[in-house]
Amino acid sequence: VREWREGRYKTTIKHPDGVKKGVKQITIDGEVVDKINCAYQKPGKTYDVVVIMGHQQKGNEKGQTI
Repeated sequence: VREWREGRYKTTIKHPDGVKKGVKQITIDGEVVDKINCAYQKPGKTYDVVVIMGHQQKGNEKGQTI
């Protein structure tokens, strides 16, 4: 558990495909979050953070995964 900006973060890193570079997905308390905006949450709480390593799939203009 890491304390940061008045919150506590219990972080789990997963390597499901043996990948050790890139971040495929981040969840905080079970909700998928944007990697850029996930850092700060409300103070005074412990958050469960799960980081799944891997390469993020890219979508086309309609948001469909290729």
